Amino acid sequence: MVSILLAVYNGEKYLRRSIESVLNQTYKDFELLIGFNGTIDNSKEIVKEFDDERIRIFDYGLDAGKSKTLNKLLKEAKGEWLAIQDDDDVWLPKKLEIQIELANTGLYDVIGSRIFYCDELEKITGQPNLSLEHEEILRLSMSGVNQVANTSAIFKKEIAEEVNGWDESIVGIEDYDFWLKLMKKSCKFINDKKQLVLHRIHNKSNFNTKKYDINFLLKKHDLCKYKIGIVIFHKNAKKIYNDRWLLKFFDSIVSQTYKDYFIYELNYGDDNYSFLGDYHFENGKFYKIEMDNHAQAMNYIIEEAFKDGCDFVFNTNVDDYYQENRIERQFEKLKEGYDIVSSNFSHIKENNYEDESVKDFLMTKKGEIIENLRVGHNVIAHPCVAYSKNFWDNNKYNEEDIPMEDLKLWQDSIEKGFKFYICEDILLYYRIHENQVTKLIKN
Repeated sequence: MVSILLAVYNGEKYLRRSIESVLNQTYKDFELLIGFNGTIDNSKEIVKEFDDERIRIFDYGLDAGKSKTLNKLLKEAKGEWLAIQDDDDVWLPKKLEIQIELANTGLYDVIGSRIFYCDELEKITGQPNLSLEHEEILRLSMSGVNQVANTSAIFKKEIAEEVNGWDESIVGIEDYDFWLKLMKKSCKFINDKKQLVLHRIHNKSNFNTKKYDINFLLKKHDLCKYKIGIVIFHKNAKKIYNDRWLLKFFDSIVSQTYKDYFIYELNYGDDNYSFLGDYHFENGKFYKIEMDNHAQAMNYIIEEAFKDGCDFVFNTNVDDYYQENRIERQFEKLKEGYDIVSSNFSHIKENNYEDESVKDFLMTKKGEIIENLRVGHNVIAHPCVAYSKNFWDNNKYNEEDIPMEDLKLWQDSIEKGFKFYICEDILLYYRIHENQVTKLIKN
């Protein structure tokens, strides 16, 4: 049996025709699950006109969202195969019959078809040249050109469940995201060469009214290259810190297991020292600008990195050093949608030219990050922070908040709804030394 999922949101104008085209299929072994998601027009009355035991109706009230509705309907589905119908599209009568023949071969997980575009009166206006074979469907879809028309496809219920259905945070291209998830699970795709669907283009359809960030999806699924920046900022580093510390710091940066990054270095003191120059590191950019304080310096160099096209930026302190998998671990969480990613860390102190651990700080208990920040307990290790572009576009350090500028920034960000994460690993070795302690006492 095929379970057909139809999410309805104010679809009264074309809904009747959409349902009729499903009920008129030559293949009869199906159920039609209709879910209302925030609809306030006459759609519910139209559905009541159909007296067919294969129709099951679910009213989700004002709980809007197509992906959310599809996920709810997925849990109700009884069929081995699933299909999606939109409230403004039309299926041709033999659609399911042709696709079930292919399904019975046992060769495919997702079976789509070519489609026609039509206008409000169902006059054919065009047809996209969708690829037919699996390899070409994957190649083009994974490069940013979706080859699976949403309402043309049938697909196995079990694989939809394996990928947890549709991402409810994505609007407008949730279908493309869904196909990419299945492609990454090595599902087998095919498009039938016949046009089996009329995809209606009208003034309220997503096709005409919205543009979507396809690169966001490709990056989400690691199909598009991210640009990662590491920022280094310092003032009179050679005068304040010994060479062992500086060498250990920079060596921990260039020894990262994740190698594809660009370094942005700012010297805001009155000397001309440069890590990039001293260690002949070419994949970076050096800035020499005298500034009043470190908050001003951070704002400047982080902004430069994002202006240069970075998707994520990783903060550093030149007297600390890092585990070699720091970028790799935090990058994983940034790609999951977190805005600020830090880590657990260890306080270290030099003893007879050797670093020894003083105390480990483990701060990853779920649900406690926001609570701690709100009461003034800064659990975010600032020298090991990684920022998303979305976060930085909406937040900056306030020089007036020094020396608590980072805590104040986190607290302000909480109220804006930004997401924080602390990696369980100890990725930062936070150095305790006289200059630092003196500075803290002074402040």
